[in-house]
This record gives sequence, C-alpha cells and structure tokens, in this order.
Amino acid sequence: MPAGTTRADDGRLVDQLAWDGLHRQPAQVHSHRFQGVDAVFAAAALDVRVEKRSESGRLVAEVRVANVGAGHRVPTGTWSKHVIVGVWARQGTRWLRQVEGDRAWTVDGEPPAEALAAGDWRNPGGLVLGVREANERSAALRQPDLWLPWRGDEVVDERLQPGQARVARCVFELDGAEQAQVVVRVIHRRGELGRGPIETPWRMAPYDEPPEVLWKEVVR
Repeated sequence: MPAGTTRADDGRLVDQLAWDGLHRQPAQVHSHRFQGVDAVFAAAALDVRVEKRSESGRLVAEVRVANVGAGHRVPTGTWSKHVIVGVWARQGTRWLRQVEGDRAWTVDGEPPAEALAAGDWRNPGGLVLGVREANERSAALRQPDLWLPWRGDEVVDERLQPGQARVARCVFELDGAEQAQVVVRVIHRRGELGRGPIETPWRMAPYDEPPEVLWKEVVR
C-alpha cells in the first residue's frame, strides 16, 4: 500500500490516515482486515461431501473436498498455513478404530492402535491441504521454514486449485449393527502440525488470529 501521507494545498505534509479518521464518517472508513481465516467467509470456498457404506463388518467413508469458491489455491498465503480435513466415525457414543485408508499424517511412523474421538488430531483419518517438504516422511507434520526460500523440487504443493477436488478414503472397524456416523472437521491451522493448537513458530500477539480455526463440520 502507498504511504499514508499526502500534501495540503499549501504544501504541508498531512498524515492521511489521521485525517481520514477525524474527517470521515464511520461508514466511509473501510477495514483493511484480511478475511481469509474467518470461518464464515472461508467455509464457503470448500464443498465437503461424505459417502459411506458397510462392507464385511467395516465402514467405508469417502470424503470429497473441492475448491468451489476461491479464485486461488486453498490455503493461500505463507507455507506455515494448512487446511486439515479430519475424518472420524462412531456408533452411538463409541468411537471406531480406523483400520485402513488415508490419514492426515503419520506420527512416529505408526498410527495409534486405539479409536480416536473427533477432535483428536494425533493421527486422524483424512488429508492435509498445504505445502510440505518433499522428503518429509511424516506427510506434512513439519512444513518448510517460513523465512527461507525453497526450490520447487524441495517441496510438494498439495493445495487445492480452483475447481480441484481431493478424496480421502477411510475404513473403520464396526462394533455391532448400530447405525454408524461419520464426522468430518475442516480446520485452518497455522504453525507446525501435530503439536496442538497453542504452539506456533512465532510469538503470538493480542491481535493475531487463533492458530487453529474450525471452518466446517459435517456429520453424516
């Protein structure tokens, strides 16, 4: 943006920002806030659809995420930002264990053996939209350094381009004949993945957006 100064008719330097704040009506002063992480604004960019079926005592859930509303890749901005699509399943109050399929990332090489409840981000079913280091085995657990330039062959760009879609296929072990539900959560995450919502690679300021914002939840 240009400097917030201008000159009056007599040549005096005027602080344009201060002048506008004093002499404009509130409706004429526009916010410069970026809306990209706001859930109401951003959720409309992604279409989330869930298909499920039972096969030989297992629940197969296919979650399709498409960029339908953004004219740029999702997510956009610095490489420290990711959109995570988590997939869980339950029967009544019992959460089901994932036995096959896609996972957002892998921690310490092996997924947890127990069932995960919705919101448990240790290693959920699903996928990650973002940029990751090409030789990072943990599949987006650690993103490239925010401050250093990277060559194109050093990273993998897994963001969604306009009109593009990705599908996560997750298979869960059923526990009886009770109807099963699939829970999908889409979050915008800043900072390293897998370390919880509090940790970020920078010191948080009071005006900062939260490190983790829930964009959308779908239960089917």
